[in-house]
Amino acid sequence: MKRINVKVYLTLLVISFFAEIIFVSQSKRDWLSIIGVGIVILVSMYLAVDSFQNQQEIVCTRIISSLNESKNAYVQRIETVNKAVYVSLKKNMDEMKEEFQKMQQNLCQNSNSMEGVAKESAKVDQMAAMNKIIVENPTVDLTSIDLEPLKMDSMEMKS
Repeated sequence: MKRINVKVYLTLLVISFFAEIIFVSQSKRDWLSIIGVGIVILVSMYLAVDSFQNQQEIVCTRIISSLNESKNAYVQRIETVNKAVYVSLKKNMDEMKEEFQKMQQNLCQNSNSMEGVAKESAKVDQMAAMNKIIVENPTVDLTSIDLEPLKMDSMEMKS
C-alpha cells in the first residue's frame, strides 16, 4: 500500500509541476493559481519524500530483522557444534584416561614380571657358577654348598 502512495504522490507532483509550468508560461498570469499550484507542488513533494522514506525504513527494518534471524540461526548452529565438540572431547578424554590406566597396569605387571625374570636370571647365574665349580673340581663336596636360597626363591615363584 505504501508503494501505491509513493506512486500517487509522485504522479501528483509531476502533474502539478506541469500545471505550474503552464500557468507561468501563459501571457495572462493568474497569481493565485500559480501560488496555489506551487503550494500543491510543495505538499505533494513532501508527501512523496515522506512516503519514500517510510518505505525505505520498512525495507531496512525487514533487512535488519532478517539479518538478526540469520545471525541467531548461525549462533545456534555454532552452539550446537561447540556442544558436539565438547561431548566428543569429553568422551575421548574418558577413553584416553581408561587407556592410560590400562597401560599403567600393564606397565606395573611388566615391571613385576621383569623383577621375576631378574630373580630367575640370578638363580641361573648361581647354578651356572656352581656347575662350573663342580666341573672344574669334580671332588668338591656338594654337602658343603648352601642350596637354601635357591629353594626359597623357587617356592616364591610358584606361589
